[in-house]
Amino acid sequence: MNAIKKNRIEKLPAFSNEKFEIFVLAPNIFKLKPTKGIELDVQDGYDMRSVFISLSDGSTFAVLTDASNFFSTTSELRQLLASVEFTDLRFATAIVTQSIANKIIGNFFIKVNKPASPTKLFSSEELALEWLTQLSLSLQ
Repeated sequence: MNAIKKNRIEKLPAFSNEKFEIFVLAPNIFKLKPTKGIELDVQDGYDMRSVFISLSDGSTFAVLTDASNFFSTTSELRQLLASVEFTDLRFATAIVTQSIANKIIGNFFIKVNKPASPTKLFSSEELALEWLTQLSLSLQ
């Protein structure tokens, strides 16, 4: 795994590999941007979670998933991402996409996998970040 740049709110990724990038949007709110055309699997889920925990110094965090690029996930990863194990520190997830196909897939994930933390679809990153920020403030 590449080195993780801690506590850096900027336009450059805090972490990147061939499958995804992670950006710091606000303290403990991170943006996940999967690489176009990639399939993410369980190991990728563990890698992401490790980065999120490192960037948050083990505190609670939220994830804004940029689903503007088409990517896929294995059913095992979707189950893991929705699990209590993976939501013990993740207080919310926002999925951002304008694609009808990705909205259908996102709604399927929410309804079928039933994530253990609040998960919501958005058409704009600004609205998603506002929602996550409000949730973050309510936890303080």
